[in-house]
Order: sequence, then structure tokens, then C-alpha cells
Amino acid sequence: MLRTVILAISLAALCGSAQAEKLNLSESAKAELAKSLRNAGFNCPTVNSAYSRGEDAYGRVLFVRCAPLAGAGTIDQFPGFRLTIRPNNSVKVDPCSGGVLAGLSC
Repeated sequence: MLRTVILAISLAALCGSAQAEKLNLSESAKAELAKSLRNAGFNCPTVNSAYSRGEDAYGRVLFVRCAPLAGAGTIDQFPGFRLTIRPNNSVKVDPCSGGVLAGLSC
């Protein structure tokens, strides 16, 4: 399921530059992405934002920033994730220790 959601978002993000581009995701796409990350064992109550970073040597790269449910904490309590969609369409998810929006590197 995570792969399906990520592939759909990736197709919407046809970004080839190394510069990150914020993706304009619908609320339902954000909800499905958060659900997929939770089902994969990650702490992501809601998706706050997602960015496309283009491709690197391993595949298409997306950054996702999760957030708490309304009134349940601060955004700083939740990690960001680097999602790499590999050429074989598998998805690798890596929690980011640093800020996703600050430099977009994990």
C-alpha cells in the first residue's frame, strides 16, 4: 500500500531538478500517505507537507514532514521521512534526524 501511495504522489511530482519542490497534495492524499506510513510502523499522525527532490543514484526522492493531530503536541515531536522510490518500484523509508524543511537532508 505504501508503494502505491508513494508512486501516485511521485507521478504528481515530475520534478527533475536537485532543487526541492513543495508538492500540492490534497487532504485525502495526505491522509493516505500518513496512514501508509503508520501501517509501515512509523509515527505519522498526519502529513504536514511533502517535497520532491528529484532523483539521486538510488531513485526518486521525496521528503515528508509529519505533524500531530490538532492539539496533540508540536510538529517538532515528529520526524520527517526521506522516501526513496527505487527503480524496481520498492520504497525505502528513512526517518530524518534533522529538519526536513531545513536543507532537506537526512
